[in-house]
Amino acid sequence: MGKLEGKIALITGGTSGIGLATAQQCVHEGAYVFITGRREPELAAAVKAIGSHVTGVQGDVANLGDLDRLFTQIKREKGRLDSVFANAGVATFAPFGEITEEHYDAIFNVHGSGEEASKPFWPPLPGRPPPAPPAGAARSKAQCGPERPGHAA
Repeated sequence: MGKLEGKIALITGGTSGIGLATAQQCVHEGAYVFITGRREPELAAAVKAIGSHVTGVQGDVANLGDLDRLFTQIKREKGRLDSVFANAGVATFAPFGEITEEHYDAIFNVHGSGEEASKPFWPPLPGRPPPAPPAGAARSKAQCGPERPGHAA
């Protein structure tokens, strides 16, 4: 029996590199894994590489509609979520002094607000209250796991 036997995991950015390797290891340890990716061909290839006990969900973690669809699907198919590996990331470059607001927003929406917006759906840590949504942040409607105080359905 693996360390993650019977657990449900989400790995954002699970189509290559560290995300894909983590998904493969989680399945090897007994977990059922949901992976995300923005591009369908890469997502399909990653699902094929992992083999079994995996669902690929196309979407962008910076898009609240995509997050809502993702967590709704996890709740519908598995009823709970035990682990989140927030691995999705982007890197774009611009010379100092030429960084635009659009450039900054594109990076921050993945590395910052996308992760923050998903926190209300992360599994609670034992002995700790569930994370509060960031102040002023839009919230996705889906919720995984049992109803918990402070979490809107």
